[in-house]
Amino acid sequence: MNPYVNEKTLELNITHELMTALNATAVGFTQSEEYWNGADVKLYSPLGYVLILQYKASKSGSDRRQCSFLLNSNKNNNQHLSLHMLAQSNLMDVKYCFPIIRTNQFLANNQGSLLTYSPRIDPILITGNKNWNISHSITVDVIGTFTVHSEDDYNGEFKNNLNDVKIIKEKLQGLKPLEETMSVFIENILNESETYLYKSNLKGSVEHNFIFFSKNDKGNIGYFQLTARLKGR
Repeated sequence: MNPYVNEKTLELNITHELMTALNATAVGFTQSEEYWNGADVKLYSPLGYVLILQYKASKSGSDRRQCSFLLNSNKNNNQHLSLHMLAQSNLMDVKYCFPIIRTNQFLANNQGSLLTYSPRIDPILITGNKNWNISHSITVDVIGTFTVHSEDDYNGEFKNNLNDVKIIKEKLQGLKPLEETMSVFIENILNESETYLYKSNLKGSVEHNFIFFSKNDKGNIGYFQLTARLKGR
């Protein structure tokens, strides 16, 4: 038994490393929010960059080499499609995080460098031609390959961890000032969010809390929170 190598422990430790590496803030989703969007954690920067993460704990495998995980195994078998659609929206970056970590000793010995052994993969790369109304499993190799197992196998590749973090940093540094007013920017975000809910076949409406950050020419950062009820179909 490895009582410390569970999804929540991995989520907390790896998220902390990402927050430090990216100088970003993290928010954990409630169970209700996770039901709708399929994710565990949202990281965001004061300049508006957002990264959504869904962590998985391995079911078999070996430290630092290769592990297998369950996919789409939530109650309604809708987790993967939710993440896929979030990624397609282009409103944020969305990643699965698959820690190649099996034993308590390896976890303890690699505190502070767990990102190296935790591949992060865009859900769109995984989708392939699978039936995502059922659960599957995936085998992930730390060198950058994966195989989705089901009625037949689907193989793929992803960029390694160091490139992943580097790309995110470049996105953060490359963010530009808004060309429109803040009110227009917020209105566009709300409209895009409603479009996503409509495409997700959400019936009725749902209430969301938005936090908007801004920085002026002097580098001063401000933020405010807005509660909005968004309509689906």
